[in-house]
Amino acid sequence: MRIRAAILTPIFCLIAAATCTAQAPITAVTLGPDQIGVVKTAVGLSTRIVFTGSVREIICGDLYDPAAGRGTFVVQKGENDVFIKPVAPKGMSNLFVKIGETDKQIFNFDLKVVPVAEAHRVVNVSSPRSASLVSERPPSGGDAAGDAARKTASREIEQLKAKAQQEADETVRAANQQAGRITAEAEARAIEVDRKTLERSEQEIERRFVRALMTGLREVKINNPRVSAKKVVISLDPRVITLDDKSYLRYTILNNGDADFVFSSITLEAGVGGEIKAVTAEVTQNKTENKVSPKEAVAGIIVFDAKQIGARDRLALFIRGDENAEIAHLNIQ
Repeated sequence: MRIRAAILTPIFCLIAAATCTAQAPITAVTLGPDQIGVVKTAVGLSTRIVFTGSVREIICGDLYDPAAGRGTFVVQKGENDVFIKPVAPKGMSNLFVKIGETDKQIFNFDLKVVPVAEAHRVVNVSSPRSASLVSERPPSGGDAAGDAARKTASREIEQLKAKAQQEADETVRAANQQAGRITAEAEARAIEVDRKTLERSEQEIERRFVRALMTGLREVKINNPRVSAKKVVISLDPRVITLDDKSYLRYTILNNGDADFVFSSITLEAGVGGEIKAVTAEVTQNKTENKVSPKEAVAGIIVFDAKQIGARDRLALFIRGDENAEIAHLNIQ
């Protein structure tokens, strides 16, 4: 008996040691986005990793390349599973698995090659969120009540949406009405401002005309109001009219030639002897371009302050071309 006991005792110790060091073949792990799970594999075995959602993408750091004969792990994708099998007795790598179609999640793993006794056969993987949803799921038998509650909540949400849409439509309608009213009022004010401005302008014109009539109109006769240059006739009205300290001179340019007549400016100059100065004047012409076509006539008005002309000054109108060259001139007084 003592001999038998002595023989059996080491055997029991070996069995107990093997039981203590053996890895559970099926395990479950909960992984967050910042955690890494360890998957132990062995040569000759396929380890299955099971997920709660469909597997979309797999990335392995040391994937086996059959063409080159390099790499440690063969990885295959199923619907909700990833199958891993090492082809070398030693090695380790990492693995990233993306699951889900709309609500995507990525799980991180370290892969190790271990002896068969320590390898995982199945690893069930879940996230903290899915675990909490499972824990909050109502017990069986309460599905009817849950469906009724969900339908009630859905109806309430739709009612809230309809009410919000109605309120939004009412707000837009009121805003459009207010905008239309503001626009109409602004247009009415603009019309009134234009009317008052026109009235003031007419009153000012009438006031200045009456004052000019009271002070009297002054006229200056032009002795030679016509000159010709290159079949172009330049003529002035025979009188310069002064009204309310403003003098008005009308001119006409008639092109009797076959080519365009082009000039750069029309100016007034006054002075005695060699001391000639330009007279500040405003020229208004019935054509903006200083070009007179053949058989065409252009007319304009020159307005200037008669006070610029001295008693002894001689006043003349000049037609000038390129580089301020004189084309023609007429003596006014």
